Amino acid sequence: MKLNKILVLTMFLAGLSAYADNDGLWTDRTTVQVQEFRDAMRLYDKEMYSRSKAMFDRIDKDNATADPAGYALLCDVRVEKPGYENSLEKFLEEYPYSALIPQIKFQHALNLFDRQNYVEASKVFNGLEQKHLYRGQRIEFTFKKAYADLENGQLQSAKKLYYLQENCS
Repeated sequence: MKLNKILVLTMFLAGLSAYADNDGLWTDRTTVQVQEFRDAMRLYDKEMYSRSKAMFDRIDKDNATADPAGYALLCDVRVEKPGYENSLEKFLEEYPYSALIPQIKFQHALNLFDRQNYVEASKVFNGLEQKHLYRGQRIEFTFKKAYADLENGQLQSAKKLYYLQENCS
């Protein structure tokens, strides 16, 4: 999980390096944004979603890049902010290749699952590949996907997933 976050942070920092002024020098604003992104990530890791979202929003307003926008959305999804689904659709259209999409969709599927909306949860789970999730999320993914399939009457799929889970444990 930490490796993926480090990769996203590295990609973000590499993107910021492209924002040099005409002299080819880094601006103070870029350095401040890098530090703010790191601070926002620390808050996010500590599950302080409201504070980290505010920081990600400020960074995104200045840069309009996928990573701060994605983490801001992920904060909304995690706290189940009313109407986050609209922001989710907009993000998917604007940043279809973001590395954060599997995390956002997975958390959205968990929200649907917790609301016992197994039909919609199953659709989102089916759009995810286990290999794009953090290792620590894979057992929960398999179990909840199988349970949603069972609730939806997809017995063969559920049986197959439960069998896979038993053999991987």
